[in-house]
Amino acid sequence: MEALPLVKKLLADDEKCLISVRAGFVDNGKKISKYLVVVNRSGDKAVLIFSTTQVPCSEISQLSVMETIPINKEFSYKQESEVLVEISNNQKRLRFDLSASQTVALCKELKQAKETVAHVVGFGLPSSFSWLDKYTNKALEKNLFETDVFDPLKYMNIEDNGKKAQPSLVKSNQEQGNLSLTIQEEFDPLKPAFVLKPVKDDTELCTHASRVDASSRLQVEHKPRNRSPVVYTRKGAGSGPNSRSASPALLHPANSNSKLKNFSDLARSNDSLNETFDTFKNDTMDSYSQKLTPRENMVSHLMMDCEDEYTNIQKVKVFCGTWNVNGQSPTVSIHTWLASDPEPPDIYAVGFQELDLSKEAFIFSESPKEGEWLQMVTSCLHPKAKYKKVKLIRLVGVMLIIFVTKELSPFVKYIDADYVATGIMGLLGNKGGVAVRMTIHNTSLCFINSHLAAHQEEFERRNQDYRDIVSRLRFRQFLPHLTMHDHEVIFWIGDLNYRLSEIDINDVKKYIDSKVYSKLFPYDQLYKQLGKSDVFKGFTEGDISFRPTYKYDTGTDNWDSSEKCRAPAWCDRILWNGSAVCQSCYRSHNELKISDHKPVSSIFDVGLKVVDEEKSKKVYEDIMKRLDRIENEYLPQVKIDIAELNFGEVKFYESKKQKVVVSNTGQGIVEFEFIKKLNGNSYCKPWLKITPYKAFIKQDGMQEVELEVYVDEETVSELNSHEDKIEDILVLHLIGGKDCFISF
Repeated sequence: MEALPLVKKLLADDEKCLISVRAGFVDNGKKISKYLVVVNRSGDKAVLIFSTTQVPCSEISQLSVMETIPINKEFSYKQESEVLVEISNNQKRLRFDLSASQTVALCKELKQAKETVAHVVGFGLPSSFSWLDKYTNKALEKNLFETDVFDPLKYMNIEDNGKKAQPSLVKSNQEQGNLSLTIQEEFDPLKPAFVLKPVKDDTELCTHASRVDASSRLQVEHKPRNRSPVVYTRKGAGSGPNSRSASPALLHPANSNSKLKNFSDLARSNDSLNETFDTFKNDTMDSYSQKLTPRENMVSHLMMDCEDEYTNIQKVKVFCGTWNVNGQSPTVSIHTWLASDPEPPDIYAVGFQELDLSKEAFIFSESPKEGEWLQMVTSCLHPKAKYKKVKLIRLVGVMLIIFVTKELSPFVKYIDADYVATGIMGLLGNKGGVAVRMTIHNTSLCFINSHLAAHQEEFERRNQDYRDIVSRLRFRQFLPHLTMHDHEVIFWIGDLNYRLSEIDINDVKKYIDSKVYSKLFPYDQLYKQLGKSDVFKGFTEGDISFRPTYKYDTGTDNWDSSEKCRAPAWCDRILWNGSAVCQSCYRSHNELKISDHKPVSSIFDVGLKVVDEEKSKKVYEDIMKRLDRIENEYLPQVKIDIAELNFGEVKFYESKKQKVVVSNTGQGIVEFEFIKKLNGNSYCKPWLKITPYKAFIKQDGMQEVELEVYVDEETVSELNSHEDKIEDILVLHLIGGKDCFISF
């Protein structure tokens, strides 16, 4: 193993490497090269999984520890086939592809280690694996938001310093100092094997009466980075990764053309459910940046083509809600908005605009309104279910919160968030959009909340805001970065600010009073564009059967009575994109009157693809067998007419020659050469000459190879003293194929 000397240098003096093998970590239809190392320290054994930036590994700097798995009573392994080994404990399950010989050697070592553990447990001897702590990446535990204060002077600097709101963990008071997040297996439709996902964590459960400490500090978890995903993306109307940082550099990407990228102070992001991949997550995401081999690409595509064979559809209920709160605090309960249905939704996507209109909200990243509204939303979620907060992201006054039920939370993975500011000068955060993406089971979802340009005449400005958000939105935990279009289901909510134009305000109010809303649709700026331009192309909006949601006198149901007397409009909208989505209701909530807007909500039934693991493994194995057969058919193949030669009696200074015909029986050109044997100095003995010793053979062609034995004064002494004999085994190597042998 070429990495063995390097691995030994990384180990402590009292740690012994028992075995080191190169293996392919099976992920997303790809085999990502890793090194599996079994280490012994004072009788305690563990599996160290090393990542490498280059294969083969040649420098110690190219190696880093991806995962440490102690071999204790929870440890287990399973040889699934001649080349597949599964390693697991009560927290994770990983799958590796090795050569047959390496599989045997590794399983032998793991078996011995397990037997040792059984003896230790039987005698009651304690085992401590604290020595593994030094291999755990602690570099990212520092709070990257600790000094996250907005500096207006930064606007003079157009350098890209990396703005992204990074995945982080919100810890409740009870969790401080004792946060335990684990990972377990889940299968991705593009992953013909197991991937890692979070296990239930009840510490962030929310019920209708629970409260969340909005002032909790943020802690950045060990991240990679989508792949993820790893990231492999599929194109089309419903396209997405399957979906994917131990590397701090990946937390601060510097590859964006936007001048806004250094304004990291504008947005805040935190999450309670975002999975902890530890170093593994980094490798999962890093795998997306690695160039795929043709075989890996083929496996991914074939798994996608066969997806129906190993997936079932599970329906979930998604609640989408949007409200421009006009800078107001939550002085009334909002349960009639969030929990008006008899059955609880499985997913909540709650969006706010104009959350805080104060100058401080624009200048500083903190806002007390964020905590107030988060607390109110949390307390008003449906009482018949318990929820976990997946992600919260806020750009000044635009905030999006995602919740999922406790039952669904173990299947949520590859969470990321981003924002795009489109306000003053097309840069600042008074307008713009925030987004959260995640994969549930094997379906990728993207939620976008936006506040577009205001005023009736700014129709084209709103369109440009939409284009800017779509073009600049990037989920940067994945390489290559994911865009909105790389998802199978997309929900877009927010104050889109499209107005009713080219119609008299009195006619508008007349049609509203008579509830003839269809008469107003031809004058709605968004309605006129859907399906007819690039704006919200591919998106669908349900039938509107409620009064316009803007503009009201605050605290009433009366239309705007100010001097501006703005015409009523459906500013607040909910749209979706995806084939597996069915809208069951679309409504406003006029009973909530603290703002000049009315909140809007919609319930969707969404079909999620759930993998049958047994079927998926069978499909994967069938695909691998098919590829093996195809590869074998196209491997270089030759036929040698004579594999055993006999030169008879050889005399001094007398040349004896024989010819061997090598025929190309394969599907392409064959290149061959005679190579030296193990520990040999040359490909043949000094008294033998091979002509030619290497050559190309066209398809269906042949090549004569002449072997000449000639004994002269330099070789005769060893032959006469019987130190050598006129016999040898020649190795005919096919470039890219197997070895053939000629003996005499």
